[in-house]
Amino acid sequence: MRKHVVLILIMIATIHGSTAYAVFVSSTTVSAPTIDGVLGAGEWGTGCTVTMNRHDGGAQHDSIIYFQHDTNYLYVGVDSGWGSGWDIYWKLFIDGDNNGNINGNLNEPHIDISCDYQSPGGWSGYNTYWAHTQANPGGLTVANPSGALRASDGSSNIIYEFQIPLADLGIQQGDSIGFGARLGTDGTAAHGYISAPGIGEGLYDYSQLDTLQLIPEPATLLLFGLGGIVLRQRVKK
Repeated sequence: MRKHVVLILIMIATIHGSTAYAVFVSSTTVSAPTIDGVLGAGEWGTGCTVTMNRHDGGAQHDSIIYFQHDTNYLYVGVDSGWGSGWDIYWKLFIDGDNNGNINGNLNEPHIDISCDYQSPGGWSGYNTYWAHTQANPGGLTVANPSGALRASDGSSNIIYEFQIPLADLGIQQGDSIGFGARLGTDGTAAHGYISAPGIGEGLYDYSQLDTLQLIPEPATLLLFGLGGIVLRQRVKK
């Protein structure tokens, strides 16, 4: 039996000035997905469609993002809705302490990171793990921490999967982090699609990321009703 709680998108957004940001929820899995670039049946549950805006305002594009975590890792799956190519890649931005500032570390735990992966046949320079610090807000390339894996498959609709150690973000279950994503399409920074306004062309503003909540595995709930106690558990087989 496989048990996990699927992704929920909270539709009530937090308002920062005139801009609304999304709040995503990642729940605990006891059977981690295989990071192989394939969204296997039963691995991820239900994803959330995210409408991304091209930085220059030229267009919008929908991708589907999946979240899970356990006691050791954050897992992110992406159905990019885009093909492969030399300059095509997917990038994650994470504000580990969720303080809206870039003040991470060059040594582990890095806290504030970005992590990207090239599409099949793409430029290997897009396969990087960056630490973002106050002195270097644009990020410096660092070695992947132990267990930080990424993969993408070779279909016409590229799937990306990431596995990031919670320890490298300085977080645990129950914490909230800042989260953003970028789809690079042709090597032109202004043509990239972004999920949050803080990560546009040459911009690393973590105060404008969305929020991802890593909720603990829910305990069995006791519901009182007529005739006694009913036990309810959120289980997916």
